[in-house]
Amino acid sequence: PKGLRVISLTSNSGKSLGIWQLQIGTPSACPHLDEALLLRSKGKPSQALELLDKPPGLNTNKCKGRGDGVRARLLLDLDRPQEAKSFFEKAASKRRADGELSGWVKESLALAFITTFKLRNFAQSRATLASVQSALEGYDEGRVHLAFAHGQLARASGDLRGALQAYSEAEEFAGKLDMGWLRYIFGNARAEALSALGRDKEAMEIFDSMLKDSQNGLDACGRAGLLNNTGWQRMGMRNKMPQTQWNSENDPAPVYKEALKLFRTRCPSQVEDANVSVNLALMNLQTDQLDAAEQYLEDARKEHPNPDAYIALWMKEIKGRIALARQKNADALAIYDDLHQVSSPMSEARLRAT
Repeated sequence: PKGLRVISLTSNSGKSLGIWQLQIGTPSACPHLDEALLLRSKGKPSQALELLDKPPGLNTNKCKGRGDGVRARLLLDLDRPQEAKSFFEKAASKRRADGELSGWVKESLALAFITTFKLRNFAQSRATLASVQSALEGYDEGRVHLAFAHGQLARASGDLRGALQAYSEAEEFAGKLDMGWLRYIFGNARAEALSALGRDKEAMEIFDSMLKDSQNGLDACGRAGLLNNTGWQRMGMRNKMPQTQWNSENDPAPVYKEALKLFRTRCPSQVEDANVSVNLALMNLQTDQLDAAEQYLEDARKEHPNPDAYIALWMKEIKGRIALARQKNADALAIYDDLHQVSSPMSEARLRAT
């Protein structure tokens, strides 16, 4: 109808309340922001960020408020987490000042993600989640995402059983609100936690079930991520069993290759392309396919010449292991010396390099 500004859908299920809102406005209200989001969807975060800084830029309070959150995500895409953190904080503050509860929760949980996984500042993550917890009265959808965030923090800090409990709570809340699409996210996280606890069979059952359901239930990016994680799970399982038990059902190659194809076509992402390529390099190294491993490693370098620290360490380690396998001991020693220097004192990479 003429004059409509907000479409609001409310779902009541017992004591649970879910609210979804769509703001209706002039499509050209923030043209730079709309164009930047389009560029990001095409895997071009650098160009999107440059666009936001061009005149007239984000020249209204409304556009600036939305823009801080978008800018933060672009910076995160470019692996600039400290800068992204600053803009997530600004975005959350503006959303709260404007009385946008769902927007404030969204930006706050994104901030917690940054401090948990990128900056490893668990104390700040806990403080952020506690702040969200105190303001969720009557907003049950927020409880779903908060429970998942608690699970992610627990897992990152080493509390795997606490993570499983939080993921189960998130799934329970989501089920009450008919948010079934979240099962892929929560199921993936729960499976990884189970695997870390040595319960690989249960984990693989979850991945296999989700893969069967995901053809019609996930977009290209979601399916690509699920495929990559399934490949990692299969590769880990194979490392624990004799080769005589290897078969097509636990072969990581097909799912990795499908994920790589999606990240190069329907869900373009240089970062994720490099991530899958590194996984394929490791897979081929483990089966002594050294030429293929080197090729995938080179592909990863070409796609993402400046990877984040985690991927960069894996690339160095694989390069070192290839050198060892080719009996180039001096080269391998130099690579592992470098790996030892650049990794943090208690990191997994340093322990492997020692």
